[in-house]
Amino acid sequence: MYPVRVLRRFNCYVISLLCLVCVTIVILHTDFAPDLYFLHWESLEDNSCHYQDSNDDLPVISSSVEMPEKSIFFHETSCKSGLDSRQACAVEAAARAHPKWQVNVLISAPIKGYQRGGSLSVLRKFRNVKLWRLKIWEYAKGTPLQDMVFNGALNRTRWRISHASDLLRYLSLYKYGGVYLDLDTVVAKALDPLPKNWSARESDENVASGIMSFSRDHVGRMVANATIK
Repeated sequence: MYPVRVLRRFNCYVISLLCLVCVTIVILHTDFAPDLYFLHWESLEDNSCHYQDSNDDLPVISSSVEMPEKSIFFHETSCKSGLDSRQACAVEAAARAHPKWQVNVLISAPIKGYQRGGSLSVLRKFRNVKLWRLKIWEYAKGTPLQDMVFNGALNRTRWRISHASDLLRYLSLYKYGGVYLDLDTVVAKALDPLPKNWSARESDENVASGIMSFSRDHVGRMVANATIK
């Protein structure tokens, strides 16, 4: 009887362990998954372009750059060198609908030879479109998010590209004010009639972050500071 009891107990341990592993795997693939910053997810997303200090064809956006109050920001954070046709269409739509606004495209990856063709060369023909290279260390310097960037938090997350995009969109509005648009957002008409501070509604309970506007007045600064915190 003794060996049978031991075997049964061993089987119970094995089954319990397998159940625990299965439950853990399921949780890690849901919205309830924690950000395990103490782990290194080296093989999931490559965000190395954010830290490349190479020279390229685009001017680097630095702390000395001044933005007009009517500014629109697009961020390309996926480390591909340029924009695809759909993204370029979003930028062009914003530029055409807002001829008196400055439309800024901030690209995290180094860009070489874009003048010879492609989507970026087409966008250069619009006088109100500005193409920038963004180096995240310099962009975050002197802001409340400096320590987060310098400590490498974006390298210790499972969703490196998405989190970089989240950080940079709020950082741009914190630094300059204006309008942020996702690169898959195509505006059909000018946004001028809207109030100075607004965001799109994602659902009855949630506010979207794919298109939003923070002004430079007291209200806009208060919202910008809250989102950064």
